[in-house]
Amino acid sequence: MATGELPKVPQRALDDDKIKDSTDKHPVSGSYHDVRTKGKIFELRVDVDKLSKYSPVLNVISGELIENGQIEVYFKSSEVKKKEDGNLIGYGNAISGGRQVPTAFSVSIKYLDGDWTAEITLRQLGIAHKCVRYSKFFRHVTVDIDYSGSDELLLPIYNTSSHPERAVDGDREITVFSVLEDAGIEITNSKATSNKVYDPEPSTPWTNSELYEVMATHHDKDPSRWNVWILLAPHYINPDLLGLMFDSKNRKGCAVFTGHLWFQGLDSQDSQIKATAQRRLLHTIVHEIGHSFNLWHSFLKGKPDSLSFMNYEHIYNIRNGKDSYFKNFLFSFDDEEIRFLRHGPVNWVQPGVSPFLMHSPQLNMPEKSKDKISQRLKFTLKPNKVRYMQMEVVRLELKLKNMHNQVLEVESKLDPTAGWVTIYISDPNGTVKAVDSLTSGSVTYCPKELYPPQSKDEADRISEVVPLVYGTKGFYFKEAGDYSIQAVYLFGNYNVVTEPVEITIKEYKGEPKIFNKFFTDRVGEFIALGGSSSMRYEETKWFITKELASSEDCKELALEIAALCYRNFAYSSRKALSIGTQSLKVEKEDPKVLADEVLESTKQAIDHLHSQGEPVDNIFYRRLAVLRAACHLRKTQPSEAQADKEVNRMIADLESRNVKGYVIHEMKVEWKKRLDDYRKPHDKGRSANSGPTGQDSVQI
Repeated sequence: MATGELPKVPQRALDDDKIKDSTDKHPVSGSYHDVRTKGKIFELRVDVDKLSKYSPVLNVISGELIENGQIEVYFKSSEVKKKEDGNLIGYGNAISGGRQVPTAFSVSIKYLDGDWTAEITLRQLGIAHKCVRYSKFFRHVTVDIDYSGSDELLLPIYNTSSHPERAVDGDREITVFSVLEDAGIEITNSKATSNKVYDPEPSTPWTNSELYEVMATHHDKDPSRWNVWILLAPHYINPDLLGLMFDSKNRKGCAVFTGHLWFQGLDSQDSQIKATAQRRLLHTIVHEIGHSFNLWHSFLKGKPDSLSFMNYEHIYNIRNGKDSYFKNFLFSFDDEEIRFLRHGPVNWVQPGVSPFLMHSPQLNMPEKSKDKISQRLKFTLKPNKVRYMQMEVVRLELKLKNMHNQVLEVESKLDPTAGWVTIYISDPNGTVKAVDSLTSGSVTYCPKELYPPQSKDEADRISEVVPLVYGTKGFYFKEAGDYSIQAVYLFGNYNVVTEPVEITIKEYKGEPKIFNKFFTDRVGEFIALGGSSSMRYEETKWFITKELASSEDCKELALEIAALCYRNFAYSSRKALSIGTQSLKVEKEDPKVLADEVLESTKQAIDHLHSQGEPVDNIFYRRLAVLRAACHLRKTQPSEAQADKEVNRMIADLESRNVKGYVIHEMKVEWKKRLDDYRKPHDKGRSANSGPTGQDSVQI
């Protein structure tokens, strides 16, 4: 089980005087280390008695032998028995040299010379170690929390007696750190290490690229350190998101958006309103930290009824009754998740060592559900064409339609980043991958009523266009050949699967230099982030907007890539980060210069959609036109007339392509409202900078 660099032994494992609980004769659970051999660490985790009142006992022994930063042996018990003399025996499996080896083990734990010591033998492997306990916890993580939009760091403290909807009576004070410690994770956090982010535009929503840049500039990315960075910020560019892990490749960075309506009432005088906001904020922060430890959403693991931090309140309530989640929730992860957090291989659990869900088992293409409830809906996907060239964006239209004779309430967000849809891709070698994202977020429930078939104005369906380029494991369509694609919509009691569609990726026969420059992680990240003003991406930005666009073989594909790379720039103008004494400062990019740049780089794309666009391009065309209109309102020489012309040309084009009349009407009303907001003197600056909203936003 070779892996990247793994954690260094905490210093206190080597300092006897720092073992806080060495005088306690009981319990014996916790972390033990043998570091006597240079270059080797043997870590033992003993989980046979209670850590705290609210902490479960799993009766598991696990550990690793790490040599020169690589896991040489990993083992975990399936059974543990305590003998009369207090020794532990049992059976389990070890992975050594890439193969699984069943093994019996014995552990003798004694209190000697002020230390708890454990002697473990893995019989079938011929391994024996004497270890010293250095903590009653199983993992040790530093959490660095910075904040924006407030004068001080305010973390939620929730008392279970403060809200009538609760699982148990009595007072229990719960914090972000206490629930993680109940799971066996010791948290190190200090207000002294928390910084205020001084933001020139605190009301402007944050983008993925800005969050990533702040983390990359400020946060310690040393993979040998167990640490996570969290930013508490007011708003995000997607108003449906409560929080997200925006760094799925490394699992080091999270953000929670405290200005969201979901958290309204944190400063309320009404105790119940305040308690509701506090527990929602606490739940969201812990949920995002859970992603950093490689925990998946409960409902995507087939456990929609799980009472875990990794489930969504509304998912549980839809299946079990209104307000039922918090009436039953004990503010814990489920036992399977706690087992993973405490006893999973260190390279799977530790932030910074492996990408999100890298440990998932080999995937297969999904099978269609045969249950009658799922058959009430029809889910389809349609690519914008069936033959592409390497480097070209594959664009899918996802459509969910009511096939039932009654109104159905569904979750309206079909973009995979929202979590309700999973897209599966089988590559030319038959390997199946799931489309993922550099972000994994928590979303609010966005319900939509779908009316019975043939309803007026197509009220029986919803649709979304998803561009596929790059995820945490690389480019989706790098190799030439035939691919099969399917999608699954999983929400409430619905599990709806599309028919497979086939596409072909043709070999690029142009300049090898272009090909080699394109298929790099830096280019993939830049596209996936929606562009970035960071200096680290300057060469990438030049390559995409200049070199790729000027290549005779790539001009057409470069148009859509450029549009994807500029979707953040039209709504944000944060540039860089500076670090002072206990303070962070985000510097402002010139929004007018950015707007000019977006308009120049997307002109060819919008002209192409105007003159040669097809029906499959309609949603993309609409979004790009609105993005460009926003830029016309904030460029060096703002022009409402040009913005209006841009949108009206798009509407006229879509009307000529037989887009439904109600959609045309919606677009006109939507654009009129945006212009009206822009014209209001007190809101003029805000409207030009505001992030996208609603189903038909410019977020692509």
